[in-house]
Amino acid sequence: MDKVLIVLKNITVAIFLVVLSFAYYDMGEGISSMIILFLDNQGLPGAKIDRSWFFYGLSLFVVLFNALIATAIQLLRRYPIQALPVAKADFWHANEENLIETRSIWVGWLAALGIFANLWLLTMVIRVWFIHRTLIGTVEAYHPFWIVLLVFLLGWMIFPSLRFRSLPKADTAIE
Repeated sequence: MDKVLIVLKNITVAIFLVVLSFAYYDMGEGISSMIILFLDNQGLPGAKIDRSWFFYGLSLFVVLFNALIATAIQLLRRYPIQALPVAKADFWHANEENLIETRSIWVGWLAALGIFANLWLLTMVIRVWFIHRTLIGTVEAYHPFWIVLLVFLLGWMIFPSLRFRSLPKADTAIE
């Protein structure tokens, strides 16, 4: 499962960069090289950013963030899993199968952060692109996206403690 999540993370990076490239060239049409992020209450640009900063800054951030996630996953694979603090460690560290499952849970946890971050930034790029093209949307248009981000991060931080507290049923083996 962790390999599937890593592949999905890499696919979301590629999709993000493709959409960002389309947005970069599409929003470049016209006289100004500035991208409108949102409009104020009078319908005037509330915030703008240079098109190059928008493209190169986001591209660099996504690539570096995903490289950091990939590095953390590689370190986790080399780190002795018994040294990681988990609830009910006597079960999760009991045998080789459980150690493999423990490592898989941690790798999937990190990959899920990368997937969500890429998808969240992708939706933000699409939102900015929409606002820039249609000139419809105030700063309040971003509020649902921030709420989704906060809810995900809260769930992401809580997941390991909940997952390691729950044990598989006695009649099912970890595979």
